Order: sequence, then C-alpha cells, then structure tokens
Amino acid sequence: MNMNWRRLILSCVGLAAIAELPLANAASGVHVLLSGDKGKGIKYRYGTWENPGAIQFVNQVMEISPPATDEGGAGSSLNQKAVLPPSAFIRVIARLGPQNKASGFNIVLKDRDPEGVEHHVYRIPATRLVENDFQTIDIPIAASDLINNRANGVPDFMEGGLEGWEIQGNFEIQAPIHLFIKRVELVIP
Repeated sequence: MNMNWRRLILSCVGLAAIAELPLANAASGVHVLLSGDKGKGIKYRYGTWENPGAIQFVNQVMEISPPATDEGGAGSSLNQKAVLPPSAFIRVIARLGPQNKASGFNIVLKDRDPEGVEHHVYRIPATRLVENDFQTIDIPIAASDLINNRANGVPDFMEGGLEGWEIQGNFEIQAPIHLFIKRVELVIP
C-alpha cells in the first residue's frame, strides 16, 4: 500500500466503519465507501432507515428493507482533503429485493468548498436493477445533480475536499424500499 494512504477508522453504536482515502490528492485505484461486511462504511442513519430491522448485514451484503421507505438514508463523514479527477466514477454493486416499491435510490458525495458544502446526487433508478442477480453500475462523477451548490452554479466538483458520502432513498412517495448492496466504491482510473 502506498505510504500516502492511511486507514480512517470510525465507529458508531456497534457499527464499524472503515474507509481508505488518500491524505492529499486521490491516487488511482478503488476506494471502498461501503462494504456489506458488517456495515463497513456506515457511521450514521436517518429517517426511516433508523427503524429497527431497516438495515441488516448478512453474508457480506447490506439489506435495506421495510420498515425502511424511500425517506431515509445512511452514510459516513470522511473529512478528507482528497481532490477527485474528472475521470473518477462511483461503482455500485446491488440488486432489488422482492418488497421494493421505490422508484430508485441515490448515492450522494459531499464536498466542502470555500463557499460551503455541496451535495452531488447520483440517481439510480430501480429499473437498472433486478431481483435475482447483483448488477454493477458505474456512474461518472461528472454526471451528478448538484444540490445545495454554493458556487453560483459553477461545477467545481471536489476542489475543497471530500466531506462525506451517503446512500439514500429518493424521498418521493414514502414507498417501501428493499435493496441488497454489496459495495459502493469510488474508482479513480
């Protein structure tokens, strides 16, 4: 492992979270944001995903199921000074559960610029997933919808540092969400 790397170990209410990120500019490689292995990568939950039984970890897979709806999420703070190149992308390995009624879910990357925190939302429609097989979905970081962009509409993605990340429902109709997530990765070619 490159000497510019260190392991950031976080914990919250019995969940262990491990994220490997560079200290300065992001080096090429795969950086795991979430692993279904006992909740690695999850530091907090909110909304309906806080309910008992909403998130479970079985056989190295994170299952999000009712009582969870599309009005909730989970994630982690990172507070790293990593600057991501435009060629970076998010890789999600997931499948639908039989109880899913939600139209999709989001991956959110948060960066802190001098103007404030920006939320980069990556929408993943349920139609990209199936029930029986895990699908791998790659999303370029340049494909985000900016929410709370404080840079006057100028896309200045990740110039200030990676503040955190989340997986969340799409907050549409309080539909039951049922997903199996193996991994969420940040890939830098």
